[in-house]
Amino acid sequence: MYQHHIILKTAEALDSETAKDWLGICKRFTPSGVVFSYQHGDHEVAMEYGVSSEQEMPHAYTVPLIRDLTPDEASIVVAAWDYKFIPDFNIEISNQYDTMVDYELEIDDEVTESATLDLNKWHHNRWRDEMMKEGWHYGLYFSETNKSHPALRDWDSLPETHRRSPLFNKTEILEWLRKNGVK
Repeated sequence: MYQHHIILKTAEALDSETAKDWLGICKRFTPSGVVFSYQHGDHEVAMEYGVSSEQEMPHAYTVPLIRDLTPDEASIVVAAWDYKFIPDFNIEISNQYDTMVDYELEIDDEVTESATLDLNKWHHNRWRDEMMKEGWHYGLYFSETNKSHPALRDWDSLPETHRRSPLFNKTEILEWLRKNGVK
């Protein structure tokens, strides 16, 4: 296992195209230069596959990284992958347990709801901007060939059926509030 990594775990093995999509999303939605690759003979290795029959999600697609991802960076990768609608998957990062705390945070429900909405808007709009930089545009239907996607609209203009976002824990919400000047 690499010291720094992001792993997609699935119940069923992915076909090679979908596995390449996972690597592509990791490369596209992590900061430049964070995905680590190395030469092995004539091949460049940027992802490793493993199976552990003892696990609920036995198929693991590990992308090595130069450094750990921040929670915000990891959330962007999760949001980008989520559009694939692959059932039964889990994404783990090498430092996901480093931020665990020994106490329960109490945040008012209204504040949590407001911060979650703000986080959802921020994550979606950042994803949309990245996709548009890569030549994608809004379209009624998803087409990889035409680079069109029905979710490439501002969050506020997006129908509920196209609103997908990661789940945020209380620590992430508190960090968002702290970064945005709410005390």
